[in-house]
Amino acid sequence: MPPAPAPRTTLRILSRTVVPVLAVILVSGCFGPVGLPPARGAGSPSTGAAPVTTAPSPSPSPVDRRPVDGCTVLTSDIISAALDSPGPFKGVATEPIEGFRDWGCIWVTGKSYASLRELEFSLYMGFTTESTWKFTQVDGIGSRAYIGGRQDGTTPMLLFAVDGRYYALQVSKAKDDTSNVALEKAAEQVLGVVAAKAIAG
Repeated sequence: MPPAPAPRTTLRILSRTVVPVLAVILVSGCFGPVGLPPARGAGSPSTGAAPVTTAPSPSPSPVDRRPVDGCTVLTSDIISAALDSPGPFKGVATEPIEGFRDWGCIWVTGKSYASLRELEFSLYMGFTTESTWKFTQVDGIGSRAYIGGRQDGTTPMLLFAVDGRYYALQVSKAKDDTSNVALEKAAEQVLGVVAAKAIAG
C-alpha cells in the first residue's frame, strides 16, 4: 500500500524506514518511494531461491513510438473502472530518481492512486530475481510481463516490457488498507494491457 508522505523523492533501496510501495510516486506530500531491491550487480547478492529462474536479457534499442507525456497513457475513467474507485484521477508527471528513467505518471484521487514508470533494466532484474519479491509471468501484456509483489503478499506490482523498455505499474485502492490486494493485482493487469498498447503506439 502507499507509504507515509515523503518530503522529496529520494530513493532508499531496501530501507526499513520506508513503507513498501512502488518507488514511482513523486508527488511531494502525498506518496513516497518504496523500499526497492538492489540493482543487479550492486551490493551483496541475493540469497535464497529466486521466483523467476530465467533472467530476461536486455531488449534491443527502444523504438520511439510511445507518447512523450506518460500521463496520456491511461485516463481517469479507465483507472476508476479498474480500481472500482470514484475519480477523477489527476495525472502528474514523475521525476527521475535512481533506478528509474525520466518518464512516467502518477494518477491520484483521495486515497487511491495508479502509477506507471519506466525502469532501468538493472532494477527490473532486481525485482524479478530478488528473494524478497515473488513474481509470476503473465501473457498478453507487452513483450514480457510479471505480476507479483513482496513474498508476504503485500505491495502488488506489474512489471512489463515494450519495445526495449521496462516499466513498473502499481495501483492502490485505499491507503493503508491491505484488504484489496487481489483487486489491485487484477486492476494492474487490466491497466497494463491498456498501457502497453498505448506505449507501443
